[in-house]
Amino acid sequence: MLIRVNGQFRCPGTGVFYLVPFISLLLTIVGPSRMSSAIEPSKNLIPETLIYWAGITGTLQSVTSPDYAIIVEKSSQHLLLYKIHDDFSLHRRFACSTGKVKGPKLLSGDQKTPEGIYFFTQEHPEKYLSPTYGNRAFTTDYPNLLDRMNGKTGHSIWLHGTDKPLRNWDSNGCVVISNEDIDALSPFITLNRTPFIIVEDISFLPASTAARTVAGIRRLIENWTAAIEKGSVAAYLACYQKEHKPSLSWWPRWHRVRNNFRSSETPFSLSMENISVFKHRAGFVVLFDQILKVRDISMKVGFKKIYVTEYRKSYRIIGETYQSLAYKKTLKTTSHPLVGVGYYLIRKLTTEHKQSAEMKSCKIPLKRDRSS
Repeated sequence: MLIRVNGQFRCPGTGVFYLVPFISLLLTIVGPSRMSSAIEPSKNLIPETLIYWAGITGTLQSVTSPDYAIIVEKSSQHLLLYKIHDDFSLHRRFACSTGKVKGPKLLSGDQKTPEGIYFFTQEHPEKYLSPTYGNRAFTTDYPNLLDRMNGKTGHSIWLHGTDKPLRNWDSNGCVVISNEDIDALSPFITLNRTPFIIVEDISFLPASTAARTVAGIRRLIENWTAAIEKGSVAAYLACYQKEHKPSLSWWPRWHRVRNNFRSSETPFSLSMENISVFKHRAGFVVLFDQILKVRDISMKVGFKKIYVTEYRKSYRIIGETYQSLAYKKTLKTTSHPLVGVGYYLIRKLTTEHKQSAEMKSCKIPLKRDRSS
């Protein structure tokens, strides 16, 4: 069995590496589908794109329920469903079809399938679709922030079923699988959570290498979080690559939120939970739940997505956004998400304080619940 490791292929347990020309000859003989079926992770290797999951580094810690990730390998025309529960394992494999024109998508209408790390934003059942899309369809967030930064254009890159026989490299850019398979895959997809990673070839790397990489990235994100909590603009900007400095338009309002907490001696903290790190080529995507805690109230700001690149044996941020917002249904605000949640908690605590003061003064008697 051959495994792709850091762009090369080796036989597990032997330490013997095989050169790419040999692999090219083998691909010619056995075809891409059979070659892909031989590329499976071993206990010491993990998919290069899935290097860190929910606080897990190197070896996985136990979690109460499994998570799933989807990787599309364009060269073999396979969609792979990975299960993450104590370890990484290939849960299901489906045949798929990608763009008629090979290579990563660059422009609208080029009939190429994009390559990168994406998420599903909506699910459309059959009754809302034309027959072309089969039983159901999932829209993705292509072009994401990184795509737009790199000048890529296009839209409507979906994962969907089909009303015709599945053929390799036959779509206009979407990832297409059979109706039976899209129905089987659907229960494993969580909108804005399940990663949808599209690559030309899947690679694996040693878990120890992944652990070292993630340690550096985690330090960066922890410093970034601490800078926001402390209100240090200099420390915040130091987390970014020079060419990609962020807007500071929201900082004055965030300072007012922080000053309100501090002047009232209200303890608060900013933290991150459910961290995952994904790799694509030379870049990384870090995702986590951003949590603002004030006294004993913890409120999720949103699912934060940060783009990171390696810089002088360290790491820097090149872009950030929110994949989804937790407060959107309860807060009516156009401010920065963190500022919006901060003001909401200030109003909530102020209201609770007034009610408590009124109850203590005994000026407002408690009303008996007549329904009991």
